[in-house]
Amino acid sequence: MSVPVIRNIQEIIPLTIQGEGYHVGRSCSFVRLFGCPVGCWFCDTGYAPSDRKQLSDLPKYSLPYNALRDQLKSNFVVISGGEPVYHPDLKLLLMKLIKDDFEVAIETSGAKDFEFTEFPQVWITLSPKAHVSQSSNPSVAEEYWARSNEIKLVISDVRDFEYYEELLDRASQLGTQIYLQPEWSKKKESAQIILKILEDKPHWKISFQVHKYLGLA
Repeated sequence: MSVPVIRNIQEIIPLTIQGEGYHVGRSCSFVRLFGCPVGCWFCDTGYAPSDRKQLSDLPKYSLPYNALRDQLKSNFVVISGGEPVYHPDLKLLLMKLIKDDFEVAIETSGAKDFEFTEFPQVWITLSPKAHVSQSSNPSVAEEYWARSNEIKLVISDVRDFEYYEELLDRASQLGTQIYLQPEWSKKKESAQIILKILEDKPHWKISFQVHKYLGLA
């Protein structure tokens, strides 16, 4: 039987730490899939509108699944992008990783429906971007608000929080973990905004990008 090929890989980080959210500090492997139509101005992976001219410079390659798997040095695998739910081989990759007993997490803006009901064991981090997206169709698909294990909202301005407050409150009442993360280029100002929000939301948490402070990928 031929080994399936995973297309449009941007980057594999064999071993690092999860620097954000609920799993912060855990060793993990990252699989970054190529491509994102959302277009956040602060994107740090090459898809920001100001970086469009650099898209052709971003790596994009294909690997047989077994070759991809053999690069992973942690049993905890985080799939990110770009935007993984747009990726043509996401379902195949999830099926293969789960079959090989990896613990899998996905980071997504939720901008496209995906049948996560087939993968109840996958940890879903929703980071909604409709308020900052340059996409013509950036809305978060309804299923993510109830299905996600954690919601991580990047904050650069108090209006970012106000845009989602009602939805975040509703998700929090369902038991979803809520994290507010300072936008990196404005992290000091953003952290102060978040601290003020947390006065009224004591069960929510602030999330820092610990990997950046440590100089890790």
